[in-house]
Amino acid sequence: MRTLVFIWVGVLGASLTYGQDLQKVLVKSFNLDAINQMKIDLQGKYEIIAWNNDYLKVHIELETSGLNDTSLRNLMRSGRYTLLLEDENGQAILKMPGMERKLPEKYKESVVYKIYKPDGLEILDDQGSLLGNAADDPSQPQ
Repeated sequence: MRTLVFIWVGVLGASLTYGQDLQKVLVKSFNLDAINQMKIDLQGKYEIIAWNNDYLKVHIELETSGLNDTSLRNLMRSGRYTLLLEDENGQAILKMPGMERKLPEKYKESVVYKIYKPDGLEILDDQGSLLGNAADDPSQPQ
């Protein structure tokens, strides 16, 4: 009987840790130095918020389904959610290259970026259109 109880507890524990819906918020800040214009090349939705600081801050709100905590941590360590601000031909570009790798179909993820921009920084989408105005709709996938 005791063996049966241990097996049942083990199965219950495994079912609770496998395939969870997980939420994480990652935060990354960038010193902008002399950058006054930046292009965004991100997969997912984003919202641009003006604030009174001299650096850029990005909150990455991550939701996953079908992954356990260990698998999500492994994805984070592998660089999937590493945010970079790079200079490409004189243009500052905010990107997350690890997101170009596709997850297997059984896993789902949603990524929303809250981009806190200092005054004076112009932000362009991947088409070169100016963002960050009240007329922009942050709920639309960018």
